[in-house]
Amino acid sequence: MLPADASPITSRRIQDFDAPTLDWDDKQLVLTLCRLYFGPARAAVQDVSSADSLRELGRIFRAPGERFELLETSTSLGTEFFSRPVQRASGLHGAKLEQFGNPSKFFLYCGPLNATMYIGADYLHGSADAVTVNCILLNSSFDPVESHTLRV
Repeated sequence: MLPADASPITSRRIQDFDAPTLDWDDKQLVLTLCRLYFGPARAAVQDVSSADSLRELGRIFRAPGERFELLETSTSLGTEFFSRPVQRASGLHGAKLEQFGNPSKFFLYCGPLNATMYIGADYLHGSADAVTVNCILLNSSFDPVESHTLRV
């Protein structure tokens, strides 16, 4: 179940968003989509959790060059942050992955919620023109325990 209080994300000011690889417009886009996700569009968010998909996500997150490494090297979280369980970072951290010829992907980590988010094209369903906002709640070892998706 998504957290009832998502204010650690939705009340974040652009200047307080730890995301050095995002420019002002990127930060504004990401925060606006997060506010939509946890606000007016919340009823359309789907629980897409399954044991197999969560295991696969955990593997992908830890792969070199993927979500956790990008967040560790692109923000103040620091290297090996996600290798040390039971720690929480304050604030909202974000990284951007740009691949030539493809829309940007944005990865977030929200310490107070111990959640990670993906905002970007819906590559999973072969629809690069559609935007997906996915929130994954993590346990104390940073393994995925729930996944919730909104397709815009």
